[in-house]
Amino acid sequence: EPVRTTLMEAEAREAPQAAARLVTKATPGLRLLGERLRRLSPRYAVAAGRGSSDAAALLAKYLFEARLGLPVVSAAPSIRSIYGRQLNIEKALLLAISQSGRSPDLVEFCRSATGPDVLRVGLINDAGSPLAEIMDVFVPLEAGPERSVAATKSCIAAMTLVFGLVAHWLDDGDMISAFERSPDVLAKALAEDWSAAEAFLDRDGPIYVIGRGPGLAVAAEAALKLKETNGLHAEAVSAAEVRHGPFA
Repeated sequence: EPVRTTLMEAEAREAPQAAARLVTKATPGLRLLGERLRRLSPRYAVAAGRGSSDAAALLAKYLFEARLGLPVVSAAPSIRSIYGRQLNIEKALLLAISQSGRSPDLVEFCRSATGPDVLRVGLINDAGSPLAEIMDVFVPLEAGPERSVAATKSCIAAMTLVFGLVAHWLDDGDMISAFERSPDVLAKALAEDWSAAEAFLDRDGPIYVIGRGPGLAVAAEAALKLKETNGLHAEAVSAAEVRHGPFA
């Protein structure tokens, strides 16, 4: 019986095309945003996202801190929606990442997150969403419609866009060139033979998905996908924590 291609696989295979659209369409806006961020010179960043978008926000944390030396805190939108509190922030970047742009708590959190020299930047797939409308700067993910319940291409697009944002913020020629090569990198990854992973993924959980630095963000997304699609208990863990925790 032939193996049926799932919506998730079909959409994941669109990642190189989505990245190519980002390189073409997002670059002018990223260049201007990079100039604006260099002028603002924020003291810290607040990153917000749900699910796969939270994995992309974790990648932003590592890139901002490792490349820019900019401290990043993870937002808890429920602070606004459940506890009714408004954060006191100033001279900061608020980075919101979302496929739908319609999570009520995320929208309300970003709407209320204002202060002196606060720049709210949204990396959002749905240009007509409430979240896109309230952000100071909106950069489309250019992933196209996503029908799979387990989001894939929008997450890959968000991670690619985060890389491009940092590249243009730094105005780093080598990093900008790497961003422009991202469609080829993704296409090469899709062409690799991944069949050796099938036997491993046929087993029962629990599964540790181990990474470190930016790789921990990818591990977080992989663990989420294993839970969403295979019903496996999977957990993303830092290599350092495994060494000093379970291994120890």
